[in-house]
Amino acid sequence: MRFAALCLACALAPVGAMAGTFTAAPQSTYLVDLDTPDQHMSEWRVDDIGSDNALRATVKVNGLIETTGKIKPGFLMQFVAGDDKASLYFAGAPSAKTFAANLSAERGGKDLGGGGLFLTSAVIGVGKPFDLAVDWTPDGKLTVTIDGHESQTVQLAHAPSRIEIDGTAGEIELNPMSLGHTAP
Repeated sequence: MRFAALCLACALAPVGAMAGTFTAAPQSTYLVDLDTPDQHMSEWRVDDIGSDNALRATVKVNGLIETTGKIKPGFLMQFVAGDDKASLYFAGAPSAKTFAANLSAERGGKDLGGGGLFLTSAVIGVGKPFDLAVDWTPDGKLTVTIDGHESQTVQLAHAPSRIEIDGTAGEIELNPMSLGHTAP
């Protein structure tokens, strides 16, 4: 009976709660606010994340705007490890007031598989904050968790060394966003 209760507790626990304790690195907490007009791009990046193995952020997509050209509204977070990239993409139709989040990975432009669509993102909606946790291992296993309940994982060749956040035709705010370490 105790085993069944423990299994049920583990199944119902938020995914982020099992990832370990997060400690922000010194001078590695940021406020990132990309507010970008139609047909323009904004970028924020950190080129050397050193030995950090995790990112935590409260994210809010404040708005998506109608576009007049080829560039559609969206936001891209890339975790770069040499030729490998793990991409977390937020996209949506401005009229819908919702967005979708998807995790994918590529090496030299070729899909590596893994990842997928986050079903949770469909109910978050524009203007509603949510928690984002990204954890990676030295061997390149990168896991993204949205609101502590839904995770997707991709495999890179090794741990990322750079993070880029790009935006177009809308506003995304990561406040705060911290880089640091997780420990079991």
